[in-house]
Amino acid sequence: ARWYERAADAGSARAQYDLALLYTRGTGVFRSQAIARRWLEKAVAQDFPPALALYADMLRRGRGVAADPVEALRLSERAAEAGNLEGLHSAGLAYAQGVGAEQSAARAVEYFERAARRGFLASQLALYQLYRDEDAGFLDVVRATAWLMVAADGGAEAVAKELTAARGRIADGQRRAAEALAAELRAGVAVERERAKRERAERLGG
Repeated sequence: ARWYERAADAGSARAQYDLALLYTRGTGVFRSQAIARRWLEKAVAQDFPPALALYADMLRRGRGVAADPVEALRLSERAAEAGNLEGLHSAGLAYAQGVGAEQSAARAVEYFERAARRGFLASQLALYQLYRDEDAGFLDVVRATAWLMVAADGGAEAVAKELTAARGRIADGQRRAAEALAAELRAGVAVERERAKRERAERLGG
């Protein structure tokens, strides 16, 4: 914790964020939500994407701070602009639910798709729900099932059970189309993951 504190005092947003997590969990330090929030806000002030996403979640839930869905969405979108997966998903949720902004299935799909294509399971499942919801205006059972197939690759038992049920609800032609689309989506996810690995390696190397 001392190293983090020195780096945080020196202005490192990453250290400020990590220190906030340590105080939140009481890992190596005494647990203090007040101190955690102070360090987190410093990282937020520097637009550190993980900090933006975490603070947005706190504001959305009213956890440790007064609930503020409008500010939560603003911070989520700032995190999303930097490509943060949690920020992308949170922004998608806000528009899907109409919390902090007018409900917009189109905006929700946009954010969920960006996160899902980078392998974010929660967004893949959110797309499955949106694409099978007639009221959302994006009814597409083939695309819905395809995203569920991709999500099922994670091995979660509940997702596998839902996929079995979903396969039984669609015609053979739709199922084949979903399998073909799922293969394309998987390939895209693999490419994005490799790109992310290279970028992380370059940052660490630099």
